[in-house]
Amino acid sequence: MAWELWNEIDCCATSSFAVQEQWTRRVLAEIKAASPRNLVTNSLGSFDHEGKQALQESFKADEFDFQQVHRYLDQGAPWDICRTDAVAFSVQAVQAARRPDRPVLLAETGAVNDCHSGPFRYYRADHDGLIFHDTTYPAFFAGAAGSGHIWHWDNYVDEKNLWHGFRALAEVLRGVAVDREAFVPRDLSTSEYWCLVLRGRTCTLGWLRNRADRWDLVLRDDRMPPMVEGAEVDLAELDLAAVSAEMFWPWHDGAGSDSPVEAVGRVRLPAFRHGLVFRLRHGAPTA
Repeated sequence: MAWELWNEIDCCATSSFAVQEQWTRRVLAEIKAASPRNLVTNSLGSFDHEGKQALQESFKADEFDFQQVHRYLDQGAPWDICRTDAVAFSVQAVQAARRPDRPVLLAETGAVNDCHSGPFRYYRADHDGLIFHDTTYPAFFAGAAGSGHIWHWDNYVDEKNLWHGFRALAEVLRGVAVDREAFVPRDLSTSEYWCLVLRGRTCTLGWLRNRADRWDLVLRDDRMPPMVEGAEVDLAELDLAAVSAEMFWPWHDGAGSDSPVEAVGRVRLPAFRHGLVFRLRHGAPTA
């Protein structure tokens, strides 16, 4: 797909970051000329403190075919957002790294012990893939060109057999021409749950997540998250009147149907403890 010149190039010591920046721009152009059918990019280390802001902006240069950002749940990170909520940091990372004319990826993510000193201590208790879900799903529904790309495949995803966690994302995208929908991200979240939506031309995709089902509350504090009941999508907020709605279940949350249901005015969503994914089909706009 792409050439990446040097993974997390700011982690290599030089007299000034200008050296890495100038080298990146020059070599990206040379690689693109030599390999025109491939994309070219480069990456920075985890976007977790104020000093990374200027570096991230400098990597929005024209020489990059797409933007990417790395970010981890890290109890040693200077920024509070990186110590607490993986959903919030995924969304904010995508927004901070993007250019309006370029795709963006959360290309490396996951959770680490303090200051990247090893895989996260709470992975071993995360049998349901809570951290996997919160670092994989939100980036896409915030407008990235793909899911978040978790780093710890061997001693977390594979060890906990969490591969099934991709199924709902694959199912909601089945038959959807992502490159032609012109998706616009919308945040319809409440204090009780996240609701990230991609409003497209012929369909709208959404992701709901119980805010109480977070790593610190569940894995650290051993709390059972309450069920979320009465969640709904007001179609007027999406400039829609009637839709055909389908639900997909990343977890076995209980009663739920994958069969499409017709909805007018509002889509009433089934109760969930963890979260769900939905697809609304509404046809192309008449205007």
